[in-house]
Parts: sequence; C-alpha cells; structure tokens
Amino acid sequence: MNFIFFDRTMCTANIDTLFFRYCLLRQPSLIKYVLGRWVFGFLHLFGLVRDERYYNRRWLFLKSVRGMLGRAEKFWKRRRPKVYDIFPGENNLWITRWPEAVMLPLASRCGAILIAPFFDLVDGRFAHYEDTAALYKRALKSYRPKLAADAPKELVPTGLETVHVFRGHAYKTAGRCRTAQFFFGLVTFIVLLALGAFLGLVGLYLGTEAFSDGIFNDILARPGTALLNIWPPVALLFLLYFIFNRVWFSFSATAVATLLLSLANWFKLAARNDPFTPSDLRSAGDVFALVPRSFSAIDTRVYICVGLCLVAAVLAALIVRSRIFSSKLRFCSLFAVVCLIIFSYFTLYTNDSIYASAAEPTAPGEETLAYVSRGCQYPFLHAANTSKVETPEGYDKYSTLAAFSRYVTEDVPAEDRVNVVFVMFESFSDLSELDCLDMTNDVYRPLHMLQKDSVHGTLVSDVFAEENAVTEREVLTGNFDGPPYRSETSSYVRYFARQGYATEFACDSPARLFNRANVAEYLGFEERTFNEDGGRGSGEAFFRDIQSRYVAHVVSSDEPYFGFSVGRVAAPANDGRTFIAPGTMTEEQLDAINGYLSGVETTVRGISALAEWFDAREEPVVLVVFGDRLPDLGEEVYAAMGANISPEKGDGFLNRYGVPYLIHANPAAGHVLNVDVTGEGDTISPCFLFNELFKRLGWGGTAYMKVAGELMDAAPVVHPTSRFITGGETAAELGDEAAEKLAFFKNVSFLRRWNFADYR
Repeated sequence: MNFIFFDRTMCTANIDTLFFRYCLLRQPSLIKYVLGRWVFGFLHLFGLVRDERYYNRRWLFLKSVRGMLGRAEKFWKRRRPKVYDIFPGENNLWITRWPEAVMLPLASRCGAILIAPFFDLVDGRFAHYEDTAALYKRALKSYRPKLAADAPKELVPTGLETVHVFRGHAYKTAGRCRTAQFFFGLVTFIVLLALGAFLGLVGLYLGTEAFSDGIFNDILARPGTALLNIWPPVALLFLLYFIFNRVWFSFSATAVATLLLSLANWFKLAARNDPFTPSDLRSAGDVFALVPRSFSAIDTRVYICVGLCLVAAVLAALIVRSRIFSSKLRFCSLFAVVCLIIFSYFTLYTNDSIYASAAEPTAPGEETLAYVSRGCQYPFLHAANTSKVETPEGYDKYSTLAAFSRYVTEDVPAEDRVNVVFVMFESFSDLSELDCLDMTNDVYRPLHMLQKDSVHGTLVSDVFAEENAVTEREVLTGNFDGPPYRSETSSYVRYFARQGYATEFACDSPARLFNRANVAEYLGFEERTFNEDGGRGSGEAFFRDIQSRYVAHVVSSDEPYFGFSVGRVAAPANDGRTFIAPGTMTEEQLDAINGYLSGVETTVRGISALAEWFDAREEPVVLVVFGDRLPDLGEEVYAAMGANISPEKGDGFLNRYGVPYLIHANPAAGHVLNVDVTGEGDTISPCFLFNELFKRLGWGGTAYMKVAGELMDAAPVVHPTSRFITGGETAAELGDEAAEKLAFFKNVSFLRRWNFADYR
C-alpha cells in the first residue's frame, strides 16, 4: 500500500479556495462568507488562530452549498485544480486534510482509499478535526504502508521507504527533489524576468520612437538609462505575480499598464510633439481627445509591438503555469518586492543628479527632447515626484469660490474695442538704468523718446537671465506662481476672444522651444505662428512680420485684433563699434557687452519704427512692449561693470530683476478711448501688466483681474524671493491687510488654474 500525502504531492493548490470560488460562481449567495474567510486567512498567516478554528471557518460555507455532494462531483470532473496521478494502477491510500465529502468523488474515480477528516454539513464544522499526524496514525490502524510519498519527516517510521514528489515526478532522494525545485523556481524567475524586460523594451520603444527615429537605439547605448526604463515593468510583473500567483494574468496586467503609458506618449508626441507626463493625468480627457488627431501616425511598428504582447500573453497562459503554493513564501516574496520598489523609487527615480546624468545635455528650451532622451517610464516616474501641485495654505475651494463670485467680469464697451498688440523681447533690458556704464553711444535714446509719448515703467521679472517663457506666461495668465501649463488654461487671451477679438500668437523661435506651440493653444490663441528655422534675433524681419500679420487681419476681417509676439534682441552687428568706455573690463567682457548693445540698438530702432508705423494707421491700436529678463551676460560681467545686481543690497533687487515696459496708444486709439495714455507707470510684477493696461485704457476687465487689482494696489510687486514692493518701498514682509489680499489672490489663482473657466 502506497501512502500518498495528497496535499504535498498530488495537488498542492488550496482546495478550499478553489472549491469556494467554484461554488460561489454558481451560488452567489455564498458571498456572505467572503469577509470571514479573508479575516481568518490573514490571522492564520501570522499564527493568530489555531488550525482547527481556521479550517472550520474556511469550510463553513459547505453547509449552505445546495447539493454539495453533486457539486463536488462536478468540481473534480472538470479537474479545476491540477492533480498529478502518482503511482497509477497501484494500491494507493490518500491522506488529506481536506473534508472527506469534498475529496471522496476524486478518490473514487482514481480507485484510492481516502483518509480525511469528516465535516458535518449540518453543523458546518469538522466533527473531529485531525491534522496530518492524526490522519496518518488513523491510517496505520487499518493499513500497512509499503512506501510513503513526501511524508513529513516526523511521521515516517524508521526503515520506511520514502520518495519525494515534485510536480508529479518521484525522486528517490530529498536532494534530487530539492534540486528539481530549485531549477524550476530558477526557470520561473528567468521567465518572469524575460517577460518583464520584454515589456520594458516595448514600452521604451513605443514611448520614444514617435518623437525621433533612432532615439531608442541612443537610449540603449546608455545601459543605465535603459535599465531605469526596464525596471518598472519588471517590478510590476513580479509584484502582481506574488499577489495573484498567475503568470499570464500578471503579464497581461503589466502589459496593459505599460502599453497605456507608452501609447499615450506616442499619441501625444505625434499630435503635439509633447510627452505624456503625470500632470496630464489631471486632464486625461484632453489627452484622449488627441487620439483622432494622431491616429494616422500609427504605423506597423505599433501593431507589431501590441501583437507581440498578445502572443506572449497567450503563450504564458498555455505554457507557463508556475505557481507558489506556500502562502508564507508568497507573502515574504511580496514584501521583498514592495521594499525593493520603494527603495529604488526613492533612491533612483527621485534623484535629480541621476536624472541629469541619464542623457546628454540639451539646449535650453528643448523640454521634449530632454524628456524623451531619458526614455518613457523613467522620466514619467521622475516627474511624478516633481509634478505635485502645492495647495495654498488655508485653501478651501468652496469658500474661495463663494468669495470670488462677488467679483463680476465686465465686457469691453463696443465703442472702445481698439486693436491691442503685445511685443515681448527675450533678454531685453535697459542697462542704462544700472547707472554704471559710461555710454559713448546712447543706444536706448529711441526707446526713451518713445517713453515720453507712452505709459512707461518697470516690470519686475521673477527670473534672472534664465527661463525665457516664465514672464510671458505670467503676463498672459495673470499668475505669478509659474504652474505647469499642460491643459486648457484660463487667461486674458480667452477674455479677448470672448469680446470678439481675433487672437494670434507669433514667436521668432521654433514651436518646440519651451513647449510654446502647445501652451499657446492651451492659453486660447486661435492662430499660432513660429519660426522653425530659429531666426537670428529680432531684426527688421521680425518687425515686418508683425506689420504684415496685422495688415493681413485688418484687410480680411472686421474683428478687433489681439496679437502677442515674442522676439529676441537682434543679433550683434559685428562691425567693431563700441558703445561704452572700456574701464577695467577685460576684452572678452567688453565684447559681450558691446555685442549685446549692438543688438539692442537694432531692436530699439525697430520698436520706435513700429510705434511710428502704428501711429500712421487709421485703425485704433495700443502697442505694449516689454522685456522678460536681464540678458545672460554672466555674473562676472555684471560685476566687472560695477552693476549692483545683488538683491540684498539697496537697489540691487530692482536692478537684478527690473525690465522696461511701455504702453503706447496711436492717435486713433487716443481719440476712440478719450484717455491720456502717457506718463510714468507703476513698478509691477508681470502678472499685473494687464491690470496696468486696462487701468490706463479705462476698461473694467475680468473678475480675476479685479482680485489681482486689489493686491496690486497694496503690493504691486510680489516676488518668489519673498520680496515685495509696498508703499513704494522694498520689504521682506507685508502688512496684515496686504498679506490677507495676497492669500486671497493665491487662493483665487489656484481655483482658476485648476478649475478652468475662460470667462474668468
């Protein structure tokens, strides 16, 4: 007689779980037992309940199963779990801890003698619970074993031949059996690792190739960056495997997650030349709306990759059926994987220095290239740590909305709808205001002459010699906290559009730089024009372009016009002229300053000529010109100039961040508006420039503009360095009233930014 320990050899699955699931699908009323099974399963895992109480609770559902014996017969007939037939055709005795009523149909079919505990189907409990040792002793009273298959060591009498069984194969020694188990586990590990690496490579390929052919190979040439993209699918696959214990399901779920991310990247890159980032999850609808626009970009590569994933999932379901039958081993493995994921995320994926070294440096403004050159999964996870939106202190959405609703948006009177043209110049500043240059040729004279016929003042930029796009976006939105713009955004552009204005954005740079093409659309510009060749600075061609676009609109439409153009200081003339006395500066420093001033001379003449051109037009036009920041000459050049640009010293704060702005109305606009658009304007933050404009033109503006106006009256400059201008003085703190207005403005700005409404 062969004593076979059924639970260790023929079927290592949890029969109680499989049979309960089988019955639940056919008798949904058994769902009432689910919670109890989960609770006792968790307690038993940590040894908090005895076996007898645990198994009584797990099998309690049997008393409610209708036609239980027939249900068990059908369960085994369909062979729900994998059962290995050990020693077929011999006299076999099965020892199992599962209830006799459940196991008897299978034992009868296989011609085996069954030794199992009796479960009372009426009371819903074991009549007399017996563990494996007790069952073995009961079997010995009636039968004599010839050999035992995988018997627990403490049960086997001395001299009894023992064979060890693994996955239906018998081994004469425990060493051989353990070797087979080790190699089987190793193969399973390798298969899971290969499947995860395959998904990582597929996701990396689909997430990058839409941007540029060959970038996938460039990333593979950097093994560290490639591994940072491959590890997330690998980790997720192992995590799901230890949770669900099914290779095919774990692979399929990981494949879906990986493909969703990589295809979202594919579609967004194809439609907007912009990657899919964690901040896009807040506006997923906008991303899905891009699919029709970029569907034509899908080629055979996408279909091949998706097809390979489907084939791998089918093969995993048919071939790779490896499972872990030890609950403790699964739990320990799951715990280890979770710890490894947490450790790798906080040491690798949130590390800025690793992120910086994961790709070759890119030119300023090449945001998409900088992102995609690091892959798909890796930069997405890195950005997840930096894309968190900080809620203002004390912010409450509904109280803020209630307070904000008291402010009313006013339309521009139909008779006052003049054309408005904004022109921003990158790196444009009036260096003569620094009072440190001995100017031998006043290149700023045309600007100073124009200021006499305009409202002119100082814009205190939030940045110094960097981040070109910050100032323009603060001006257009009225925000000063520089949030990411990755979805439709409330802006003053949308206000003009609602007033019947045609809106147009133009930039003398490629569309990809600073993601301007997408942001211009998010801000509400109907027309967007870019110089894909990059130009060579805002020379005469730039001003001619402003004029030609304006004329084209006037000729073709009766709508008023709102235009926003972004240019740069013109390229140096390289004619050897000098504009300042040499002083103590080196030749290289003089070349840097003279080269910049040479470009400024061309730019300032162009501004003056543009204003004169608009003055000669019959249509009413208001021209707004401003710079975005100081030029990036280098701290050492400013020091050699003797410029005080230290924010800690006297006027250094304004010198470091101050740039000029002017508002000029042509005679036709002055006649229509019946206002005097001349004089000295306030020193303000960029977010208040539209407030200054509307105040000078006599327009009411939007509800948000009115909230901003209240803060502007109390503190016209609010700077990220925690410096303010209030009462005409620079201060490190605000008074209680001004601080209260600042807090309310931040709350309203946050509400408006993340609850899009174009009319506000």
